[in-house]
Amino acid sequence: MNVFFYSPKAAECKHKCLYYTCPQRCLSTLRAIPVLRDMVALYDNLHCVLPFNISLRSGDLMILFAAGWHDLEELVAMQDFFESFRVILILGDREIINDSKCHQLGPRFVTTMDTTMPELETVVTRMVSVSTAGCSE
Repeated sequence: MNVFFYSPKAAECKHKCLYYTCPQRCLSTLRAIPVLRDMVALYDNLHCVLPFNISLRSGDLMILFAAGWHDLEELVAMQDFFESFRVILILGDREIINDSKCHQLGPRFVTTMDTTMPELETVVTRMVSVSTAGCSE
């Protein structure tokens, strides 16, 4: 299973960086998790050129980052594209975590940037190990 990170924007900030709404900081935090170290980052364009040996496949893990309401609405508008992937949704704004739009993406896990990463690491590790075990049978 391949793991991808997608955010509608490559960077939310230019001069002052807000930790919880910055896609680059989210990506950096995620890559500190061993199982996500080699995840492929996609921005703005999901149809960008991928490395030769990697392609988007049904069942891959897609970690989506929405800094705020606008990003979440953009992701929901693309929900048909994400339906074949295992989705984890990370939000920059804690206030939108209970919004019904979050669940339109069919995420297997929803979290925010201000929560601790061990729970996310456990979920991702379990998803990857289940996928790997399924391939070896």
